[in-house]
Amino acid sequence: MNLREDFYTIRNATAAAGRVTHGNVVAVLLVAMLLLVPSRSLGAEGLYSTEVPVHVALPSSQNALDQSLLKIFSRSLESGLRFQETIPDIELSDPYPMKISGVELQAAVRGRAGVDGKGPWLEGWINALEIRMQKLVIDTVIVREIAGVRARIQLKATCQDMMVSWGAKEVPFFARTRLHAEEKRPRVSFDQFSLSMLYDEPQVVLRCEGPLGVEDMMRTEILKAVLSRWTDRSFLDDVQAHLENSVSDALLPGGKGFAGFRTVSYEKTASGARLKGAFKVSLDRPIVEVPVADFPIQTQVTDVLTISVAVANLESLAQSYFAPGVWSNWTLGQEVQGFRDLMDSRFKQFFAFPDLMRYPKNAPFAFSTTMASRVRLACDAGSRQLEARADIGSWMVLQQPQNSGSLGLKPIVYFSLPSRLRAGKDFQPRVLSMSLSSKFHEKYVSEENPSTSIAHDTILESLQPEFEKLLGQSVNEFGILQLTRGLELDCDAASGTAVIRVIQ
Repeated sequence: MNLREDFYTIRNATAAAGRVTHGNVVAVLLVAMLLLVPSRSLGAEGLYSTEVPVHVALPSSQNALDQSLLKIFSRSLESGLRFQETIPDIELSDPYPMKISGVELQAAVRGRAGVDGKGPWLEGWINALEIRMQKLVIDTVIVREIAGVRARIQLKATCQDMMVSWGAKEVPFFARTRLHAEEKRPRVSFDQFSLSMLYDEPQVVLRCEGPLGVEDMMRTEILKAVLSRWTDRSFLDDVQAHLENSVSDALLPGGKGFAGFRTVSYEKTASGARLKGAFKVSLDRPIVEVPVADFPIQTQVTDVLTISVAVANLESLAQSYFAPGVWSNWTLGQEVQGFRDLMDSRFKQFFAFPDLMRYPKNAPFAFSTTMASRVRLACDAGSRQLEARADIGSWMVLQQPQNSGSLGLKPIVYFSLPSRLRAGKDFQPRVLSMSLSSKFHEKYVSEENPSTSIAHDTILESLQPEFEKLLGQSVNEFGILQLTRGLELDCDAASGTAVIRVIQ
């Protein structure tokens, strides 16, 4: 523990985004790493990225594979998905020969999934649908009849920064889809793909250079093309084929990958198919080198889908994001229920934290929190649960007026919270053990001569139930538990792997 008088760490903590209490800290740490689903700041594309080795085992029977994927995908659909797809340059002949480049499709999807006698099905709504096009070029001759005379007109125009948007309108869809674990590759098929008719015109934004009135003409043609072809079977067949080819090609070894997962190798055996892959994780800070842990792929016959990842790789990511001196959080004392109760009771202060009695009940205390050591993850052999050890350090500071001539923060006492958590089969993290110790800042002791007596057990006893509550709340806020329904977590100490499997 370093009790230096410079407070750069404390000051940096004030600029940290969000206000996360001690409970949120470890909850995000444990659960986010479990699922390889980064926390909020990890979700965006960061400056640094790495690929984590992942093994996926697919069941041998098609019905078991359908049921496994259904349970996984239905959770995602219910929670809502966002996707962004870049489409290769397009050359059209109708209504005019033209070339469109820089096409990007963005949308959000929500809905539900099921299975019937014909196989798995998906239905739901597409919203926030936008089609962006960087450039459209037309260079052709069109024939128009003007006052009874057929005229040939040279049409040469360039349109840029185009967007077709349906705004808040929702587009219902239905499709049947299935993953086939074939001998040499995985393949995705779509069938009965349909979209609802849109009666409202989309918003069309574009900027064109060319003959007078070309922007109005192009806007009219775009609307005509969209509204006439939207439910045309040939158009839907093209979309269906594009989906099949894009997803199937992405899942091939050496392909571009799908949803952050890139297939490295694929093998079909009597007990099912095996994929070795890499899952991309992006951070906004340097990443500790992720060890390539060559753990064994499950070989026994299984009728459920399983995803395996080395605990050493999860630990490396956790240590990167929650590195001491890099990760920090700033929390106001009034936002912590246990501390607020302590400030409201002089009786409690007298026995638990006497020095607080010198301050008004609404004194602006705050906590600057960071990791005091590297995070450790391991499998517990007895319970087969994933365990996290995290030493959390927090400076309790008094916020002072800006005109006080100081840095604005007066460090009072440093709290150390070594904690152990475990995640059960239901992915819910629970406190296994926690302790509390403290040390007053030397300068505060010399200037204020405080009573340094703190009843750590009493304070911890009142805070731990709240910690458990915050732990669950933080997990729910990140939407992780909603996605894990129908799944269970198992941790194998012998191989050092965390295994996520679909519940039968």
